[in-house]
Amino acid sequence: MKKTGLMLVFIAIMSPMTVYAADTYMKEGLWEIAVTTEMPGMPAGMPFRGQEIKQTHCYTQKELKESKNTLPKSDGKCKIVDYKLSGKKASWAIQCSGENAMNGSGEMLYKGDSYESTVKMNIKSSRGRSMQTIQHIKGRRLGNCK
Repeated sequence: MKKTGLMLVFIAIMSPMTVYAADTYMKEGLWEIAVTTEMPGMPAGMPFRGQEIKQTHCYTQKELKESKNTLPKSDGKCKIVDYKLSGKKASWAIQCSGENAMNGSGEMLYKGDSYESTVKMNIKSSRGRSMQTIQHIKGRRLGNCK
């Protein structure tokens, strides 16, 4: 898998992670999610490296009450393990198998109408190369859904 494709898959897998404890610490509404990715040791100019990628999502009360519905959806090769919630801080580990196996960990701090998260992943390609990514995720509530 090309690095660009791998990063898109990784962003798609991890972005929904931001609402694991949503029923307790988030309000329904329109949220902006901004993701910045670091890839230590990779040359400047790599896709997504250091660039902020933003998306919005309208979280409904139902989604926030049923946290399982907001967990990362994947092809079944990734699973969340060792999830912990202590106060407004969540932490977890993620393990993915397959051609581009990954494992990593994340932490998130909920702040009512915003949150901050860091996700560190170690990726091993089918060619035996290893790469680390660090994603900084910031979410903020923009208002009511339209």
